[in-house]
Amino acid sequence: EAIVDSNSRITWAQAKIYIDRLALGLVELGFKKDDVIYIQMPNWAELVLLKVACEKAGVISLLIRRALRAKEVEYILKSVEAPAAVIPWKYGDRDYFEEIMGMRSNLPHLKHILICGDEAPPGAISIKEMMSVPLENKYSSTYLEKTKFNAYEVWWLAQTTGTTGLPKFCEFTICGRACSGREHSKLFRISADDIISLFAPTSGGPNMLAYFCAPVTGAKVVMSETFSSGEALRLIEQEKIT
Repeated sequence: EAIVDSNSRITWAQAKIYIDRLALGLVELGFKKDDVIYIQMPNWAELVLLKVACEKAGVISLLIRRALRAKEVEYILKSVEAPAAVIPWKYGDRDYFEEIMGMRSNLPHLKHILICGDEAPPGAISIKEMMSVPLENKYSSTYLEKTKFNAYEVWWLAQTTGTTGLPKFCEFTICGRACSGREHSKLFRISADDIISLFAPTSGGPNMLAYFCAPVTGAKVVMSETFSSGEALRLIEQEKIT
């Protein structure tokens, strides 16, 4: 297994298929090199799959904390001129789709809204459906070699917390991720026998180490949707988190 969340258990072989389908799906939707995708999601497996798919499609991912509200969301989407936003339809007490539709008239660059979850509202694109379409049969096995980022290109925009104002953005290169993953794996002695937990939001912070280290070492990642000490202890015991 590569990724476990509250709804799914995904093997490395399955992850490869889903990532390639998402990457090719982005290409088919017309995404160009260095377009930015805004991603605001809970700790779901699709978030990690989509992040790697963006690397392969040559699309820059911008992961946003789930708690940010309309004022910050509109500011961020305008600032990076994102042609797409990836969100849940509804989660908790929020309707993320309705919020973005309410500001869409102020976002001329926003062409696509992609929805994670079992259902998508009319006018949105389902990530689940994208992962089910066998686009790998339509393209050559080397097609994504043409679109993927090279080591020194920017692949990810991180955001600051915005505690003293609206968030700012920081650029990261592929080589920075690869080096960070390698060095942290050495520091913590992570191997393919390890199981890494993601209890904090995957949009940033300490959980990024799991994303950096797991692909380098073959370690498994267990994602916790919301945090409580009891649930964390249960997952540590159940999944044998190291």
